[in-house]
Amino acid sequence: SMKRTTFTKKSNKGVGGIVIPGTHPSLHNGLLLVSSGIPSLDVVLGGGLPVGSIMMIEEDSGRRFSKIIMKYFLAEGVMSTHSLFVASYDEKPQEIVEHLPKPVCKDTVSASKTDDMKIAFRYRDLSTASNSLDAPPKYGHFYDISQTMDEKDLENCEIETLNLNETSDTDFPLLNTSLQTILTKLKKMVSNSKFTAPKILDPTTRLNVLRVTIPNLGSPVWCDNSNTSVSAITRFLHALRSLARNCLMTCLITVPTHLYTPQQVTHIRHMVDCSIHLESFTGEKTNPVFIQFHGLLKIQKLPCLNSLVPYIPESLDLGFELKKTKFLIKCLHLPPDMSETALDDRKTQKSSPCDGTTLHKKLDF
Repeated sequence: SMKRTTFTKKSNKGVGGIVIPGTHPSLHNGLLLVSSGIPSLDVVLGGGLPVGSIMMIEEDSGRRFSKIIMKYFLAEGVMSTHSLFVASYDEKPQEIVEHLPKPVCKDTVSASKTDDMKIAFRYRDLSTASNSLDAPPKYGHFYDISQTMDEKDLENCEIETLNLNETSDTDFPLLNTSLQTILTKLKKMVSNSKFTAPKILDPTTRLNVLRVTIPNLGSPVWCDNSNTSVSAITRFLHALRSLARNCLMTCLITVPTHLYTPQQVTHIRHMVDCSIHLESFTGEKTNPVFIQFHGLLKIQKLPCLNSLVPYIPESLDLGFELKKTKFLIKCLHLPPDMSETALDDRKTQKSSPCDGTTLHKKLDF
């Protein structure tokens, strides 16, 4: 007679039973991820930002959208009860925290999608390049940029700020001094056991993620754009990444890369895990094809931790649109015959003298 076997699913309690709030495992490489605060950006990155990584936002002109992304990142940390660390030079970090956007209920977001066009049921669940980025978030939240977060939400979160203007007696302290002050403060914070992955996993252990934000790093307030300054910034980022790899930390920095040469920007990119360049259309003549977007989002570097190749999104041609309750990242779709030359040709086309119809070519189908 055949021996009867039964299958019993192993419990995770003994191996990976520790649950860290606001985190989820990656479906692609098993990394622990946190949400960036922008669900569509999480989709582009393969689920979110890996814990232990540094993400760089290459600022748009005017810093309007890079500041918003930074605020979403911090707001998501508050909603996930993560610990926050904000170090700033040209603006008070406490004011940044006090003006974080207010979270939006998922019911409000889903109600706005009731007007979608109805299609055949067999095609309803098929993902397309456009709607896959705009799907309701499994992780993360939407935020209303026109309202500020309640103080009671901020009180439930451990927040540390570092105003670099107050750490020195001089108006313009040396760049190395400011960067060393940040590292010293961070090393003191991560010495807390809740930010360190334990060697022996115990379900009773309480762990948390530290979100680090440094806005406008490398701006004229910090330093000049000499090679010496770039060398100091890259050394700092190398030390910061080494620190992040050994604890539960995720960093987001914004850098005005348009002030540096392409070679200098390449050196800085080597020291981060992910880099995204924002190109804003503000104050510029916009191509009619991009009329619905506020700018373009160019992925310069994708995170590649614990794997040979990074997760590659469906499309690398992306644009972003800022709404009241959403920061949307969408794939660029170029409709046929929508270039500027085509639009100009359409204006100069002549009409038939008989029936008023437009004559396109000799053979018009």
